[in-house]
Amino acid sequence: MAQFVSADPNRLEAHQKSPYRHLWWLVLFGIIGCVIYFAKNDEVFAAASLNLSTPKDEIIQKASEWAVKLGYNPEPYEETEEEQAAAAKKAEAVKPQPPSDSFSSLIPKTSGTFEPKAPPPSSQRALKSITFSYDDDAKSFLEYELGISKANELMVKEIPVWYWRVRMVRELQQEELRVWINPEGKLAGVDHDFENDKALPSLGHKEAEKFAREFVEKETGNSLEGYDLIKDEESQKPKRKDHSFTFEDTKKEYKGAKMRVFVGVAGNKIESYNRYLHVPESFERKFADIRSYNRMLAQIAQIFMTLLMIVSVFAFGWAVMSTNIRWFPVIVISLIFSLVPFLDGINNFNELTDGYDTSITYGSYITTELIKMVVMLVPSMFGAIVMFGAAEALYRKAFPDHIAIEKFFTKEGLKSKAVALGLFVGHMLLLIDLGWVVFYYLMGQHVGFWCPLGVENYQILSSYVPALSAMRVGVSASFMEEALYRVVGMSLMMKISGNFWVANLFQAAAWGFAHSTYPQQPFYARGVELTLGGLLDGWILRRYGIIACVASHYIFDTFLGVKPLFTSGDPALKAQAFLSVIPFVVLFAYSYFRSKGAGDAEAEQKLLNRTVNEGIQVKELEESEPEEKSISYVPIAPQKRLFLFVITVLLGFACFTVREPILNMEAKNRIDRAHAESRAAEILTRHGIQAPGYTVISWLSSQGGGDAEQYMFEKVGFAKTNEIVERSHSGGYCWRIRFFKPKVPEEYEVQVDGEGREIGTDIRLAEDTKGAFLSKEAALAKASHELDVTYPYLKPYELESASEQKRPGRTDWSFVFRSKQFDIADARFKINMTVFGDLVTGANWSWEIPDKWTFERSKRSFREEIAGHIYRAGSLLFFILGGIWAIGVLKARAIRVRAALFIGAAYVLCLIPTQLNSLPLFFSDYATTTPVNNYLTDQASTYAGSYIRAFFVASIVAAFAIGSMRILFPKVRLSNYFIAVTRPHNKENQSVQRTMWVDGALAGYAYVAVLEIITVAASVLRTHYSPDLQQSSLGSVSSLMNLQFPPFDALVTAPVQGVQLLLTTAISVGLYARYCRTPQVYFLFVTLVSIGSWCGQKHIEDAVIGAASSLAVYVWNWFFIAKIAKINPVAYFTAGMSSVLFVRMISIVFHGLPVMLPTLAVCAGIMAAPAIIAAVLSMRSEMGGPLLAPVGPDQPPEIASLAPETAEIAAEEREVE
Repeated sequence: MAQFVSADPNRLEAHQKSPYRHLWWLVLFGIIGCVIYFAKNDEVFAAASLNLSTPKDEIIQKASEWAVKLGYNPEPYEETEEEQAAAAKKAEAVKPQPPSDSFSSLIPKTSGTFEPKAPPPSSQRALKSITFSYDDDAKSFLEYELGISKANELMVKEIPVWYWRVRMVRELQQEELRVWINPEGKLAGVDHDFENDKALPSLGHKEAEKFAREFVEKETGNSLEGYDLIKDEESQKPKRKDHSFTFEDTKKEYKGAKMRVFVGVAGNKIESYNRYLHVPESFERKFADIRSYNRMLAQIAQIFMTLLMIVSVFAFGWAVMSTNIRWFPVIVISLIFSLVPFLDGINNFNELTDGYDTSITYGSYITTELIKMVVMLVPSMFGAIVMFGAAEALYRKAFPDHIAIEKFFTKEGLKSKAVALGLFVGHMLLLIDLGWVVFYYLMGQHVGFWCPLGVENYQILSSYVPALSAMRVGVSASFMEEALYRVVGMSLMMKISGNFWVANLFQAAAWGFAHSTYPQQPFYARGVELTLGGLLDGWILRRYGIIACVASHYIFDTFLGVKPLFTSGDPALKAQAFLSVIPFVVLFAYSYFRSKGAGDAEAEQKLLNRTVNEGIQVKELEESEPEEKSISYVPIAPQKRLFLFVITVLLGFACFTVREPILNMEAKNRIDRAHAESRAAEILTRHGIQAPGYTVISWLSSQGGGDAEQYMFEKVGFAKTNEIVERSHSGGYCWRIRFFKPKVPEEYEVQVDGEGREIGTDIRLAEDTKGAFLSKEAALAKASHELDVTYPYLKPYELESASEQKRPGRTDWSFVFRSKQFDIADARFKINMTVFGDLVTGANWSWEIPDKWTFERSKRSFREEIAGHIYRAGSLLFFILGGIWAIGVLKARAIRVRAALFIGAAYVLCLIPTQLNSLPLFFSDYATTTPVNNYLTDQASTYAGSYIRAFFVASIVAAFAIGSMRILFPKVRLSNYFIAVTRPHNKENQSVQRTMWVDGALAGYAYVAVLEIITVAASVLRTHYSPDLQQSSLGSVSSLMNLQFPPFDALVTAPVQGVQLLLTTAISVGLYARYCRTPQVYFLFVTLVSIGSWCGQKHIEDAVIGAASSLAVYVWNWFFIAKIAKINPVAYFTAGMSSVLFVRMISIVFHGLPVMLPTLAVCAGIMAAPAIIAAVLSMRSEMGGPLLAPVGPDQPPEIASLAPETAEIAAEEREVE
């Protein structure tokens, strides 16, 4: 491992002999690049023609004026007692007035009456935030279909695309208003969120349409002449009636796209307004198809990024274990890398305000967000240390004749000609890159390359110091990408291939195609552009060092970010833009003048990586093990064995018998996938739908248990809630069967319950699919017939509202029915059905619960907020302590790399058949706009990335588990324990084998029984005392039924869980020995952890029950490890394996029989395997004569007695070895 990366010094020296050899070529190409950029950049990368001269304050003022008109006063106001009394008198004296013909009154008080009404007073000033955005769908359509020039013209003169959005909210109030203002200062859109149970006077549908038309034409100034009403909806709310209208321009279109105006009316107020370009669905599908190729390439490139990150972690471990790491420069670079984004987060305070969640106070929200940023700073810093620590060590190994990173900005380093030359070359590389990008896309225009319009207006920037945001991008991209791709990637491939140009191509392509998500077309354009540029960057790295690449990359990204600021008339903005791009210019100037006349070759040599490497005493990693042929094991006393057997039987039996009434406790799935798909085909046929050539996929899910059920539980109790859920078929299992065909927009989905009954049918048609033009009466007859035949348990019902949608080739109708027998308090039971042409969908029903209740439930108390901060602080502390412990294990050189890699590889080999077993879900997320080949490639890339990550995580866990045990027990050969329980070599170990299997099986079963009974007890307590509705967990049966062969999953998953518990226990014991000196300290620690983890629950009852059950689990874990299992691997393996199998068996018995009987039998058989092995070994021992007493070296110290001093002594002994 010490030779992880190396390079041929002779070849590198040859390239260093003449550092100025290619300098003039770089200068020449830099000048050419500069000329090309400034001459052709605006032609190639056209900027949107935006006039954003209206200041933000004026935009906010205009939005506030509109808010007042719309009935939302953002300013605080408190009425005097006299004003309140006068208002009350006036309200009593109000009488209906004749209808008004003007919108000037805006807010009608009663149906057909338009009378001015001031917004309701509020003592709070509304919080306001402003952001700039655009309609991405319309922008992409116009640019792609009409060309950049024409699109730019239309977006300025005719089609609203650009807008400011002003959000107004008040603390602890659900109602909020969002107003969109276009660059000219005119209203572009409104979204006024009312609670669905807010009481407002209602209008009739025709009156609401008139009201909407007047608002559009008289208030916004947009004419509806030539616009047809294509969709109108009506919705009955608990205390008002809402309406919405969609108008479409019939006179003008833009390659199929048409202007539309949408207006929503809530009661007697304007709720929403939007004037927009409706993009044809056919283009959306085409563009999604095009973009899928970008995502595919990016997904493939993501594999290499993941691989390089994992290599960085392993390289960091190698550097620490071999003492080949330079902590000071690594920590400094990591601090810069982490602090700049942190500071920019504070800099973008307006974005924090815009994301304010009104369910908590504004002060609590800001405090929480700032604490989150501080907490995330530590893991970000740690991750940066790992990445840059690896990159720095590999850079010194691969490029010994370059200036060491730690010497760059020292007094001696800045006097070095090599540093000055590297900085100069970095600036030349910047100019070359700028010219290259413009030249590349300029030539690409001749072969159909496409780039969208850019937005380069400084006014859209919302941060306090816009240049800092650009610097964040520059620092993050240049530091991470140069370290990960240029250094780690090139070093890795140079080691593997031994050829610089192979390594250079690898890093350039991996880096270039990682940017494939950019919108440029064709999909490979961005990847090829950066790959070619990356080749030059790699060559620069080899010849001039990493400083040239980092300088160029930083200035390039920062310059593009601050470029809009240079057009500003504000000297302060120009100054900060200038300051953000000149750090490396200043360094170059300083270094250049300091290096003039400096010709001390010996001083230059002292700065090289080679010299730094020579001063490091690298420790070679050896994997020697203490010799030990027999092991010592103290068996569990017979009385304890009997006790473990009794509690296993009694508690295991109790887990199957103790049941409290909870929601979905009687839910069962009685059909398999084949039966569900057969029923779905029959249902589609009954609906008059034929789907030849369609692919069919199906998966089992659960339904119920959401906010609606919780609301009913609070209002009428469990018994009534459970009865209504069962009677309305709103709970239990649900098979979802999807019929689709690639590249075909029409698809269908059928839902059947666990008994095979139809509970829903969804039909998705393209907007231009031909169909029938039914009248309301004909469509209603179809919907009513479907309800009567398929859902008789929903009767009686009544029609509440109907909505019409006019399509080019058909008419769609949506109906909402009420079934009042299922209403609970203010929760209204509604049934939705749609008729597409003459195709009727199945019913979709739900409870419309009051927003007031939902919002009040979402509010967090002061205790919950404090608990959240405590939890974050605890998580941060645990992360820090874990990181310190991990570095200590690395320094102790106790890790065995080969064993860890073997375990990681074994885990991946187990993961592959597990994922193959989940093939029934392979197309569950497939979008029919994506070509199948792209989807297959994307999924293959996803799987490959997941395998790499799984290998990494398993290897790391195994490495630290092995290291932990070798530190705790330095004189014990751990492998002997595993040999003893699998294939002992002598009679002593044969005796130990039988004893360990007997003890391990009993201990593992008892462990799982106690854990599960703790879970059952907590569930019982919650059922009796928790204010929240409790429900059965249906996920285990669902996840198993979604596999191709459910029994096979247990064969793979259970052993993996057994090994996982074994490894994680070893790490836990290491942490215990490092930080807990006594059991008392451990109990105090887990008490605090339990309270901290659960005190944030909404209800104190749940917090107490959760903390108590969590503490019981921690105490039982300690007792199991310290007093029962000790160092017996069979106990941990059995416990881990049984923990997953036992839970599955309980779920199958309650919810999955008889269809899952084979899976139950396999789970039981695998769970019994340790007991069967123990019995077989016992019989063999009895046949072979009396058992020998276990012998061997002294017993290792008990885990419970390990103190930090013991671990430290063990670590020192290991280092001496």
